[in-house]
Amino acid sequence: MKPSDYMHIAEGAAELLDELGLNDVEAALSYRGGRFAALSSTSDTLEIFPPTGTERIPSVYMKRYRYPKRSQRIKAVLRGSWFRKSRARFEFDRLSSMRTRGIRTIEPLAVGERRIAGLVTAGILITRGVAGQSLLSFAKTADDLSPADRRSIVTKLAQKVRRMHEAGVVHGSMVWRDIIIHKNVSGEYDFTFLDPGYVKRFYLPGCRRLGYMRDIIDLAATATLLCHKSDRLRFVKSYIGITKLNFRHRLWLKIIAWRAGRLTAKEKHRMEVDDIFLPPNQAK
Repeated sequence: MKPSDYMHIAEGAAELLDELGLNDVEAALSYRGGRFAALSSTSDTLEIFPPTGTERIPSVYMKRYRYPKRSQRIKAVLRGSWFRKSRARFEFDRLSSMRTRGIRTIEPLAVGERRIAGLVTAGILITRGVAGQSLLSFAKTADDLSPADRRSIVTKLAQKVRRMHEAGVVHGSMVWRDIIIHKNVSGEYDFTFLDPGYVKRFYLPGCRRLGYMRDIIDLAATATLLCHKSDRLRFVKSYIGITKLNFRHRLWLKIIAWRAGRLTAKEKHRMEVDDIFLPPNQAK
């Protein structure tokens, strides 16, 4: 059966994608250039550099989902993508929605998908590159940070996450490798969020509090490995907006710590292999 392709390019991005040769689904799926930035059993992410002499942006990132096996396509159906949005389209729409709410995320440039008989066989998400490095890579090489900088980073991140939740947004995958840290025009540390998770169940108002907690748990899973207890407490106090924890806050923290502990082993493994996909100038 002949596959059906869909491609949507954001306003103002067509010229750039034409230059890169990424203006249709077939071209994107068969692209062989760039640098591998991430790899999993069903996806790869490439960092692609513009043609020589182009100073428009440092790079673009292309994430490609592939579902060659029938079992993988059925799993995609169970996620709700049969004749509905694929995971790539879901992420594109979520990034666009977060940006309209004032949340700093990577800019989505294009999204594409390929289907056979309504089943998703491949998906593509292309985003604009941003300066900086992942929070995970930064933290692993930040032993010489001054106490003032540590306090500033922890407090700023807590405030960013709180504003996101106050806007009613659940990230759904707030792991440290999906947060870019960089300095803004004022010379202060700032953050850009990547790859929001596939979290339809957290859209209902009654479920959002569970989603907010899940975001904090994801952050805590790595913080347990890399941060001092004082930094973790400073984050919690800044996130809640208090100076002293009461009994209810401490109980909430115990739940967070218990659930984060169940994810720590997985995050530790990811930390060990993180350097494989880093640019040479960022590898530890």
